[in-house]
Amino acid sequence: MFKNNFKVIYVFLLLIFLMNVSDFSFAQKKSTIETLRAQGLFENMALNGIWVIDDRSIYPLLDESSGIKPPSIDQSYSRTYFIQSGLLPKKYTKMSYGAALNMKFFSGLSYDYLQKNLPGKTVSMDVFIPEESISSYAVVPNRLQVVIKSEKKNEWADYYGETEWIRAKTPGLYHVRIKIPEEPVMTKSGKLFYPDHAILVCIDYYLMEGAKRHSSITYSFSNFNIEGIKLDPKELKWQLTVDGYSVENMYLPYFGEDNTFISSIGTGVDVRFNQAPVEAQLSKPFSGKLENLFLALSVYIPVDLRQQKGTLALTIRDNKGAVRSSVENFHSADLAGRVHLTLPLDAFTVEKDINEIVKNTEITLRIKTLKPHESGMMPIVLSKLEISQGWLVPFDTKWQVRDIQGLGGYPKLEIREDGLLSPGSGISVRKLDGGNELRMTVKLKGGINWNEPYYRVEIIRPLENAPVNLNNMHLEALVSPFTDTTDIWQRPHRARVGLLDINGNIAFGPNVSLSEGMPNLATFEVSLTNPIPKGFVMTDFDPEKVQAIIINIEASAGKLEAMDLDISFTNLLVSPMEYPRTSPLKMIDYSRFEVKPELWEIKKVVEESGGYLVGINYPFPAINVPEFILAVPQVYPAVGQKPTDPGHFGLSAPITRAATLEAFRKFADIDVSVVRVFLFGHLGGIFDWDERGYDIKGFCEGNDALIQELAGMGIDKFTQYLKDHEDELFEQDADRAFKGVGKYVLKDMEAIYDVVEQVEKETGKRLLVILSCFDFLLGDGIKAEGPLHSFIVGEYPQAVTDPLVKVKVQALTWKLMKTLAQDERFYKYTGSMEVMNEPDNATGLATRKHFIDLLNFVGEGAYLFKDVFGPKIPVTVGFRSWHGDLRYWAPIAGGVDILMPHYWKSLESYCIDEPGLWPLEFPVDSLWKFLGANKEGKLSGLGEIAPDGDFVKNLYRLEKGGYNMTLVWSYSGHDGFDAKPVLQNIKEYQQANFKLREMQKMPFEQVREAFLYVAKSRAMFETIDITRSSNASSTSKFYYLEKDASFASFLSKKLNTITNEQLKYTVREILMIARMKAIALNYGNIQFLYKRAMKDRKDIPVLK
Repeated sequence: MFKNNFKVIYVFLLLIFLMNVSDFSFAQKKSTIETLRAQGLFENMALNGIWVIDDRSIYPLLDESSGIKPPSIDQSYSRTYFIQSGLLPKKYTKMSYGAALNMKFFSGLSYDYLQKNLPGKTVSMDVFIPEESISSYAVVPNRLQVVIKSEKKNEWADYYGETEWIRAKTPGLYHVRIKIPEEPVMTKSGKLFYPDHAILVCIDYYLMEGAKRHSSITYSFSNFNIEGIKLDPKELKWQLTVDGYSVENMYLPYFGEDNTFISSIGTGVDVRFNQAPVEAQLSKPFSGKLENLFLALSVYIPVDLRQQKGTLALTIRDNKGAVRSSVENFHSADLAGRVHLTLPLDAFTVEKDINEIVKNTEITLRIKTLKPHESGMMPIVLSKLEISQGWLVPFDTKWQVRDIQGLGGYPKLEIREDGLLSPGSGISVRKLDGGNELRMTVKLKGGINWNEPYYRVEIIRPLENAPVNLNNMHLEALVSPFTDTTDIWQRPHRARVGLLDINGNIAFGPNVSLSEGMPNLATFEVSLTNPIPKGFVMTDFDPEKVQAIIINIEASAGKLEAMDLDISFTNLLVSPMEYPRTSPLKMIDYSRFEVKPELWEIKKVVEESGGYLVGINYPFPAINVPEFILAVPQVYPAVGQKPTDPGHFGLSAPITRAATLEAFRKFADIDVSVVRVFLFGHLGGIFDWDERGYDIKGFCEGNDALIQELAGMGIDKFTQYLKDHEDELFEQDADRAFKGVGKYVLKDMEAIYDVVEQVEKETGKRLLVILSCFDFLLGDGIKAEGPLHSFIVGEYPQAVTDPLVKVKVQALTWKLMKTLAQDERFYKYTGSMEVMNEPDNATGLATRKHFIDLLNFVGEGAYLFKDVFGPKIPVTVGFRSWHGDLRYWAPIAGGVDILMPHYWKSLESYCIDEPGLWPLEFPVDSLWKFLGANKEGKLSGLGEIAPDGDFVKNLYRLEKGGYNMTLVWSYSGHDGFDAKPVLQNIKEYQQANFKLREMQKMPFEQVREAFLYVAKSRAMFETIDITRSSNASSTSKFYYLEKDASFASFLSKKLNTITNEQLKYTVREILMIARMKAIALNYGNIQFLYKRAMKDRKDIPVLK
């Protein structure tokens, strides 16, 4: 991908951190980047101590006699959740407020595990009711309720334990315990509570005053625990409830251990960080140079104050009189309500010992608010005070707007003090003061149009003393969208950080969504050792010669009207990237496997289509099930039962099989002969995961020594061991399911062949399937997505990174594939086996630390498939949308039989379909060279392309580029890229391919004579300028389009003058092929079609 790294792909582990960099300064500082590089990776460190109210405060400290509650400070010792009615829209004026934990979706544990282990367990928590939430009318006390709800066959039952209602007469802490029964019990309402179907833990609190119920409630709970079950607090998501019902997309704010709660400050308070003894001040030892350090503190501002005038001032002063302060306003809070304060320590780092720095300084925080912070509000919450290291790129007036129409250079558009740039720029700046935050409003217009000025907005900051070496550096910025666009979250507005080198080449890290209603961290790991997952890197980008940092904001790919989007970027940080001890690269020898394309069924089908075919992607069936299932865009795998599915919806389920059969009938009707289907996806529901979703149960359970031995074997010895010990390793039950594998997986895989077999019986047409096994979703770093991350989508990177887990995945996959191949229909209907879909988009794996693991995993997978299926089934990998990344996969090129990259210009605001980037007609033979492999009669296909733009013309451009097939994304249409509107185009293109195939069978002279006739007719037509008009220049695109259309009409009329029926028929077929492929019969296309019609014939005479 990067410049000059083509020959170093095999020396990943020999790269070093210390590189020559150009001098680079900010305000006469020493080279920041050079210093950071030299000192290596610095991990954030928390300072030990507590915040206390400063008795020297300018604000008067009130006592109880004043009648106003004085400020107070409390420390959290466990994760604490807050319930506040003020969070709700005003339309809610219900009876009670509380919270609910859905243990099926938001517990962080497998629900199967919980069903087996919840019976008999005790659920406990501490609920704190403040004085403001206690009614003064003691005759009717407040009531607190904690309940466990079970659901079986749509029947709900409530279990309260020994006490249904807790009377809350006084403020304070209420410890609640409920022991779940071990067996089903009848509740007071006459319903049966099933402990193994317990699904909700609910809290409800009623504020009573006479017969009237009020909605002014603020309270909290902590120390949630289920006895004997290890919960990860980070995985829990509690939903707000009103009157016992969950409020959609409203989750409780929470705070972890060692946070500080400040309550009832009135209009202001000063707090001081009371440091621990010197020897215990830092949470971990520090090593490295004491340069480029800064204090970092996040402060949660209650929603009542967020839009009010208020300030936070973090100050550090030493005993020599040096003072530094950082000031932020309340309205700079991100979507989670947090204001981020950073304070450089450059004035204090003359000491050689960081403990001495901390010992000799005082840290204070002043909080000031125009609207009083009263006791009934949520507290102001301080996170841990940390020391961090790196270059905080200032958001100052050196930022400019980049010319988004030209890929080189940018205009000098300085941001003025009033925030305006230029008329019609579509950008206004709300905050740009040289600090750590940029707040701006940009105009975005959805749709894929590279001439639309509001499709992409970029701002850029040139670096002083460029070029700068940023290789092996990490960039990050917290991105907060304040405009609600969650309705388009499946095709979101996006943002990312990137770099521009001195030659105008660009590199970006992955996009983060601006349409999920949450802050997201945009990152970019600049590396020569791995592809940039979900990123965009021009092939010649040089990370050692960077001239500027870029922030890129892109509109949704969906067609949307222009809108203003309010966004903030906080803490744009450049820091050294971790240089890990990676796994060794395994050099896999594929030479023992024969490559015999003549045995491949897909090769025969390609030939039946004249050497080029159009197929389709069918990632998963679109079935009629509740929206909460299909609302998640990547709902595949289409096999197995995901833990969050209320039932089995895999391919063998009746509803799914019917939908699949209907779709495949449609494919046969439009002459599609190759369909790509996804199998394992993110691995949810495929393997029998333990309660943590980490290890696989059932396979060689209890035999850790054997698992370790298998993990240490080379892939050749490993596969041989599986064959030699197959019967003892794999246990199968009466339903033919293997231990360690979901019970529906094999049935669902076999159901694919039930469908294609039935379609052939009904239509006489044979459809081949390309089965894509694994998917980048297993390690893309996303466990949940959608509005407020409401949808759990799974994540199993350990299948790649943990040798003991990986060996189980590989062994069970080997057995599944071997069993599947024993089906007599397998070799008849299987076109290819794909090891993994877009492995280079696995954000959590295609990294400097884990790319070798990923490379080994995919390479070993190719070996396993070749070992299982033999030479009749070609093996492929679905490489992602950037041709330069193929170089990183060179070590496993020997395992690739069909080159199958993907082309996604629709997901990239830079039109990659340009000379110098990746034009569609880029010769596919060159892609094989990128991979470092010889084509040697193998096949080449484009595994995914969007059905938008000049779709039919794009198919033809790919055909001219030498591809053997193109697979359109997708029939499922779940992500907005729906192939259904272009099915007729696909059919016509396929029919044109069949006509070419018939020509390839015609006598040589018949074909040559017909094409010669067409070429001569074109020459005759060129001498008669019947298309020129006074409004069209002979060099205009309009002129040539009209001229080509006129020639088609001219040739159609000329057909009537042909007396040779054979010639007339062949010329008419050429005309039909051109019409179906939507191409003009100009000289270039006539020559190309002629060569295609003469396929496999030697010594083809030149057409003159």
